[in-house]
Amino acid sequence: MPPASYFRPLEHKNINHFLGENPPDPHGPGGFQCRGFLSAREAFTVIELLACVGIILVLAALLFPVANRMNASAKQNACLSNLRTIGSAQAQYSAENNGAITPNRSNEGAIAYFWNQELAAYITGGERRGAGGGTPPVKCKAFHCPAAKAAAPADPLGYSSAYVEKSSYGQNLLIGGGNEAAVKINGYPKNQRRPMIEKPSKMVLVAETPAVNIASYSYEGATAGPTRHNGTSNLLFVDGHVESAVYPVTPERGNKTYNWSIGNETN
Repeated sequence: MPPASYFRPLEHKNINHFLGENPPDPHGPGGFQCRGFLSAREAFTVIELLACVGIILVLAALLFPVANRMNASAKQNACLSNLRTIGSAQAQYSAENNGAITPNRSNEGAIAYFWNQELAAYITGGERRGAGGGTPPVKCKAFHCPAAKAAAPADPLGYSSAYVEKSSYGQNLLIGGGNEAAVKINGYPKNQRRPMIEKPSKMVLVAETPAVNIASYSYEGATAGPTRHNGTSNLLFVDGHVESAVYPVTPERGNKTYNWSIGNETN
């Protein structure tokens, strides 16, 4: 063990022993200068500032496309979630109506009920309301794609938007059709039942429409649908699954994946 003197504290009465004979003057040349935050010698030059700005602009140019893609992806996922919600409501309606697809239009006296109004009652748990009933429609976010920016066109049916809920999606008119009164009065196709569809996983039930519309519908051969999601559009099928597709989704255009009408099913 080292002797006790080894641990004796050092005593130096003259700090100059460490600093030398002439320690630096804190206020003189070579000492500490506290007159300002930065001396003239330490300040940024114009070239250095321009270099910093350039770096920031380059980083922004790299990050903005990534942020835009993330935003677009979030909107597409929200749209797919909307369609899944609509598909669940469709299944509920069919279970309560002997397997029938929700009619695109049902005439009941002076009131017309459109498919999105029928399903809004299932989704929100609210009251079933129709056009011409004098009451505002049930508001339901599930029928609005967050990527749909086009203004709503004029209502071709003459109904006020105060009484008809608008939708970013259109139900397949060829299988939704209408009830007996809508078939007779408005010339709608006959409403179909799920058991009549041989390939529900291939049959389009709901597709995105070109603009937010009233009583919107979709059908094979219609004007090319919107490509709101990185060049694709989302679809809901009769079996309840959803997927993204490139328009047009018609067998006549060489696409053998999607069907739109009974009796004309492929695959």
